[in-house]
Amino acid sequence: MAKVKDRTEDFKDAVHASAVSSGYTESKLAALMTSFIMHKHAKRLPFTKAAIKTLESINELEHFILKHRKDYLDSYRITEQERDNIEHEISVFVKACKEQIDFLKNRIHDEDKKASVTRWLPHLVMVLMQMRF
Repeated sequence: MAKVKDRTEDFKDAVHASAVSSGYTESKLAALMTSFIMHKHAKRLPFTKAAIKTLESINELEHFILKHRKDYLDSYRITEQERDNIEHEISVFVKACKEQIDFLKNRIHDEDKKASVTRWLPHLVMVLMQMRF
């Protein structure tokens, strides 16, 4: 059987020489090789950014509720005024989240009128609406 010689390094050298002769600098070559390995993140749509912001708000609300749960449930730990403050903060959070969800729903309806809405947008809003408050 004939011996097979690995010519990978020869190929790389030929490609490098061809690129340099075509005007590529070493930095351009390095950037090009890096782009083959590390892909850039796709740009997010404004709708996606708004949905992520809404999800972060819901997570903040959940964190706030868990943080104040023991104090709120135990009548001896906090005063009635502090309890009212917690209820007010939660109502502000819920109102803000509801407004953000309504905004997303309206964006879906606006996009639907343009007939360019993608299929996953309504599902994303439904998931956000079903988050626990």
